[in-house]
Amino acid sequence: MKKALFIGTLSIATLATAAAFACGEGKGGPGAKIDTNGDGKVTLAESQAAAKTRFDALDKNKNGAVTKDELPNGRGERLFAHADANKDGKVTLSEMQAKAKEHFASRDANHDNVLTKDEMGHRGRGHGKDGQSRS
Repeated sequence: MKKALFIGTLSIATLATAAAFACGEGKGGPGAKIDTNGDGKVTLAESQAAAKTRFDALDKNKNGAVTKDELPNGRGERLFAHADANKDGKVTLSEMQAKAKEHFASRDANHDNVLTKDEMGHRGRGHGKDGQSRS
């Protein structure tokens, strides 16, 4: 149970998405940690910068790749497998940022490379404004 909860949290807070990845519910609401200029929105550039920051924190030995051994408490292996695009047993910054960009795009309902508070509140694809399904 704890592992499933951690993997869900990890998918938002680390390898999947910068957006992900640092999108906590701290002061200022969703995305406040990523919104570096404080305008209440998260740009793709801010999201990618957050992914790099998270990557740098996870890359304990500073060799340019995160391995399963570097994950907190050895958790998040399923998510790690998704981020490891070439299946070489390590996640590079490029792979992490690609996964973060994918996650960002799944939330960017109007495709303007900016996430508003409404868009940050959605979980995954399929929701437009006011909860309406989009095609």
